[in-house]
Amino acid sequence: MQDLDYEGLAWLSAQNINKIDLGLEDIRWALKHLNLSELLSGPLPFYCITVGGTNGKGSVVALLESCLRAARFRVGVFTSPHFVSVCERMTIDGQWVSECDLNDLVLSYRERIPEGKLSYFEWVFLLAMGYFVEQKPDVVLLEVGLGGRLDAVNAVEPDLSIITSIDYDHQQYLGDTLAAIAAEKCGIMRAGKPVVYGGVHALETVRSQAAERKSLLSTLEDIDVVFGRSATESVFRFQSSTQSSTQLSAARTVTGVMPDWVLESNVACALQALMLLSNTGPKWAKTIDPEVVSLGVKQARLKGRLDFQSYQRDFLLDVAHNPAACERLKVYLQQSQQLSKQKGRVVAVFGVMADKDYKAMLTIMSAAVDAWLLVGLEGERALPLSDLVTCVQALEGPAVFKERCLGQCEQSSGVLQWAISNTSEEDVLVVFGSFHLLGLFYSEMALLKR
Repeated sequence: MQDLDYEGLAWLSAQNINKIDLGLEDIRWALKHLNLSELLSGPLPFYCITVGGTNGKGSVVALLESCLRAARFRVGVFTSPHFVSVCERMTIDGQWVSECDLNDLVLSYRERIPEGKLSYFEWVFLLAMGYFVEQKPDVVLLEVGLGGRLDAVNAVEPDLSIITSIDYDHQQYLGDTLAAIAAEKCGIMRAGKPVVYGGVHALETVRSQAAERKSLLSTLEDIDVVFGRSATESVFRFQSSTQSSTQLSAARTVTGVMPDWVLESNVACALQALMLLSNTGPKWAKTIDPEVVSLGVKQARLKGRLDFQSYQRDFLLDVAHNPAACERLKVYLQQSQQLSKQKGRVVAVFGVMADKDYKAMLTIMSAAVDAWLLVGLEGERALPLSDLVTCVQALEGPAVFKERCLGQCEQSSGVLQWAISNTSEEDVLVVFGSFHLLGLFYSEMALLKR
């Protein structure tokens, strides 16, 4: 956790992190009030890529960041939520903003913004944009928080937009149909600017939204990329669909190895975005070449996605927190060669927010795990442990639940040692369901490994 001896960080941490306040009026006012109006209408002091979508946002951001850094460009990244420290949410070339710098920004901005004017998310986004304007990176990657059209990130004018996927999540804010959800996600499109869609659902809605907004749409159908697998690695072959003088287009083909944690569609999105950046972006982007793209994809890392950790037990930490993400996690667990070599059980450690479709998540994952450890997380959005236990009992039946539920934890602190004490050395513990739950494990592992 950040050092709360910093007055500004202490004040920021006291804001209601669970409040969801969609709308652009307040964040636009704040940006103008802090003399950051250039972010609202351009020209921006950096090339800006906004990444939205139901699942895969973090993966595409990580791929783009890795490739652009391999090409030796300075890259700013805004992501959310954080696992351990709010400083994680804004980085330059992979380095978190320092507590001192963030504290100074908070103190400076707090004097000029009325109390209660902004939500926690809006505050952190405002701080990130101020930080990026100060640091002047070549590229800034912005990950949408929720939805798109009314998310604070959408106050900034992007040069290129990416919608990774569209699926069910946050229906109470975005609508109950895929078409309604898609319309909200498409709010990050801009007239005359390229947008990449990496999903398969609500394709007609995405196309009609792009046409209405006069955006230059690329879908998976337009991206010439082939995926395969060698004896030990997943590989890709990307073919440029355009001809220009840029190094990527001139080479025509990019081949490489992709990490196991990333989906093929996310790689396709990132590759197409890099091609568009190279062809239509600033002059410096024309120097991006196939070798650095291949290297960037191979070296990309993302905390909390199929992340294997070891501390007295083998852990697999994944932020799957909706049914679509759980479906992909289930497939990985069932097909993983690494897990097939384990002699012990696959034990799910699960805690979740009450506004998630946790019944569907549990149903999906039940077939892929051997036992459960159930955690009641803290916070007003968290699903109470009693409700979680009732749900799993109803799903599995009393007799099976008694056999498969290894423990229930009311307290969030000490959850790592509790999980270890309720399992055997040969077990693999799969931690999923919430960023907050993974954050507890990451922070406790860091402390115990010192």
